[in-house]
Amino acid sequence: MKVEDIVAKLKRKSQSPPTDPYDTYATPVSKPISISKIKALAKYIGIKHELAVELWKEDMMEAKLLAILIENPKRVNEEQMDEWVYQINSREVCDLACTTI
Repeated sequence: MKVEDIVAKLKRKSQSPPTDPYDTYATPVSKPISISKIKALAKYIGIKHELAVELWKEDMMEAKLLAILIENPKRVNEEQMDEWVYQINSREVCDLACTTI
């Protein structure tokens, strides 16, 4: 799987239809993806260090959560860990990173 495909899939899962189906100007509303769906996707993808590094670069919380879940802890070096720690900007990402990697 490519990063672009995964991000597109995450964005599709995070879109809910407009509340008024007759409003032609309504745009889909963004909603968070449940961690169980992200874990299911991670299980499907498997452990992939390079993909995790690329997903982390995306400006999307769900991509960062997925990156944490598919990262190989044996391949994480000090420089990568420092970079990731400084870029954490949500409690969900922090909690998952602290308990997974």
